[in-house]
Amino acid sequence: MGRHRSSLTKREREILALLLKNDEQNQPAPTIQELATATGVTLVPCYERLKRMRGKGLVSWKKNRQRGIGLTIKGRAALFGGEK
Repeated sequence: MGRHRSSLTKREREILALLLKNDEQNQPAPTIQELATATGVTLVPCYERLKRMRGKGLVSWKKNRQRGIGLTIKGRAALFGGEK
């Protein structure tokens, strides 16, 4: 069986888990650089991945905000296996 098209990649799952952790601990959203460092990639690939995740509806992104990345309801559901 092939991988389901909408399943999360390892890095997407890591990013969603980090966003969830920050949210649950009432911490400010991480910056793109902090997400890149935490997932072991450089800034540009992390930025590109976040853009794709925003396109899938997994994260929200407030323009012109350094800490404007947030976990959406769809992202939370995907993290816990509720993705359709």
